[in-house]
Amino acid sequence: MAAMTMAIMPVAAQEAVEGNLVENPTLDKTYAAWEGKKAIYDVAIISGAAKEALEANVDVTVNSVETWFETWGDMGRYTWQGGDNEEWLATEGPDGGLVKDNGAQSLIGMYEWWSQWWSMAVCQQKNPVDISHMNENTHVHMAFKILSDVVTSPMNISLFTTEDNNDQNHIYACPKFTLTSEDFQPDGAYKAEYPVIGHLKKGEWTGVDITLGELDRINEANNGDKIDYDRLNNEWTGRLWTIAVPSKPDQKLLDGAVFALDAVYFYTPVDELDGIEGVNSADKGVEVLVSDNTVTVPGAEGVEVYNMAGQLVAAGAGDVAGIEGLKGVFVVKASGIAKKVVL
Repeated sequence: MAAMTMAIMPVAAQEAVEGNLVENPTLDKTYAAWEGKKAIYDVAIISGAAKEALEANVDVTVNSVETWFETWGDMGRYTWQGGDNEEWLATEGPDGGLVKDNGAQSLIGMYEWWSQWWSMAVCQQKNPVDISHMNENTHVHMAFKILSDVVTSPMNISLFTTEDNNDQNHIYACPKFTLTSEDFQPDGAYKAEYPVIGHLKKGEWTGVDITLGELDRINEANNGDKIDYDRLNNEWTGRLWTIAVPSKPDQKLLDGAVFALDAVYFYTPVDELDGIEGVNSADKGVEVLVSDNTVTVPGAEGVEVYNMAGQLVAAGAGDVAGIEGLKGVFVVKASGIAKKVVL
């Protein structure tokens, strides 16, 4: 198989930016970042218990961006390659549940079985999802645990890249960062492609928790790249995340490395904006009827539909508002009530 050429620009080796990693990255630690507000969590990989906790929180809206991820090149799922280390197979996620049994089956290993120059794990969202509420205050959360003696370093991670080959901003305008071992030294192909924001440790869960705004600031200072927030729209498709790890056939520095991935989600604090105050308040007997193209509130004298960022996206003067083309979680306001609906 021919080697893949990656459209990325290397950056100079650097010290990690401090303050972006969380030890023992449990879900409850994220609540402090939006205390006193509401929050939207877009979840990609998460334990069943953590998702239930989110769904039970009255101040949280949960959007699922869960989808199967693929492994390419010299990276593969540990269990699929016959991995039998009982301790590794018993790895629990930061919020409970065995990582090997979660929906993503995210115990990942480096094997060099094809002796390629590249290896990737790619979470590709092919069905449109609404991420238009994401902004500079959105937090990126990902948790990693190095299981083997060999540390998977560097991990070059990009987010929200497109599949459009004509998009010149495919990589340059997306959020991106690199994680390395504490003693990492660039060696040929083994180099940090993006700004290093933290270090991975053996045998411990290490969580990334950083805002898009901070990633934007770090990347602009390092290589001049700015995030294109317009790509975060209500019909987004593409690679939700990509983890790229160098794999050089004549060195095989990472052969046998195994790591666990869990708690991958994005959370956005939301102010109590006009139009979405009182969401899920007492409905006073008001009925909200949703069809493919309309929202109807019988008897209402005006219907307004807001996205989760509080922006008015549809309205009707009577009891009907057209919603053609809208997908995701929205708030319908009419007859003195505000109610969340999924379109």
